[in-house]
Amino acid sequence: MHDAVGPARQVGFPRPIGPAVPVGSAGHPGNGGDGRAVDRGDGGRAARNMRAGAGAMSAVPRTVVSSSGPALRGSFSLPPSAGVLERADRTPPPTPWGRSPVLGPAPEIEAEAARRYCARLATGHYENFPVYAAPFSRAQREALAAVYAFARTADDFADEPAFEGLRERLLDGWEAELRRCFAGEAEHPVFVALREAIAHFGYRPEPFLDLLSAFRQDARGRRYGTFGELLDYCARSANPVGRLVLQTLGIRDARRIEWSDRLCTALQLANFWQDLSVDLPRDRLYLPLEDLARYGVPAEAVLGRRAVPGVAELLELQFDRTAALFADAAPLVAYAGWPGSAYLAGVWLGGRAVLALGRALGPDLLHHRPTLGVRWWLRHAAEKRRRGPEARPS
Repeated sequence: MHDAVGPARQVGFPRPIGPAVPVGSAGHPGNGGDGRAVDRGDGGRAARNMRAGAGAMSAVPRTVVSSSGPALRGSFSLPPSAGVLERADRTPPPTPWGRSPVLGPAPEIEAEAARRYCARLATGHYENFPVYAAPFSRAQREALAAVYAFARTADDFADEPAFEGLRERLLDGWEAELRRCFAGEAEHPVFVALREAIAHFGYRPEPFLDLLSAFRQDARGRRYGTFGELLDYCARSANPVGRLVLQTLGIRDARRIEWSDRLCTALQLANFWQDLSVDLPRDRLYLPLEDLARYGVPAEAVLGRRAVPGVAELLELQFDRTAALFADAAPLVAYAGWPGSAYLAGVWLGGRAVLALGRALGPDLLHHRPTLGVRWWLRHAAEKRRRGPEARPS
């Protein structure tokens, strides 16, 4: 099986651009009358508080065994190498990082329980999965929820503070489980559900391996010397998800896959610029170092969120590049068929709208995170109903 799958190449997973917090709802600060909002000074904490209890696993009975102690009732059996212990017989208490499934076998997990488990992750995580709410068939939603659960868990292993010091080990274990899944063996609920999706939609291992490669890259640091390096990261972190969505929709031709790649890269980049105020304090720098040098902007100034001369021009360059990718991807919206066009219209328009908000903020992006408000999404839904499912982008 190892030879059939091949070695993982290096890449990441796009964080959804849609509103992680229902902007415009009661208690959300900064909601504007025009249907947009800006996170002001809290580093996006309001959205990140949605993580609490996101990985609740009460629907999946498990048995957890510590590497150095007796089994705990109602939890999962962990390999000694994992070194992580998680109770799963009740909804986890709120934490600053959110819960994810851990490595380890779960005896006799039924397919329906595994599907419910993935649905919980897809709908309950603070970075929820918009595809799960799209007008897809039940089989499509369940398959994409399994894809999301796989990627969400691996992303948490690479990113969340709770897994510091264990990242490579956990990602290696997750890859081993993936390879077993493609060989027809699965015990963890994510892979039980994913095995079903593989059988139904014919997924190949490569997109999943690309995602794991990206998460490993995330775990080792986030610096990009050139824009080409950043595009290479997006090709492995974002584009595989789009390709899996297209395959789930029955779309396999090269032309629409190319448009999807452009769209996913544009969404990833727009998300990077949207999240500058959140990522920079965590030492995540997605602005290419060659561009910083071109405009005479020290990396230390950007990481310190100081709007020194050259920052405005630096950001404009990134906005222009991202806008060009959205323009290149526009035909996909018109030619994805139903229900793909309906879903992709919202993704495409939402991504462009977030990019426009970022452009309007300019250097203030270093301190404020723009998000789309409920009114924007309601206007989009009304427009989509008026124009019909095959509406073409303007």
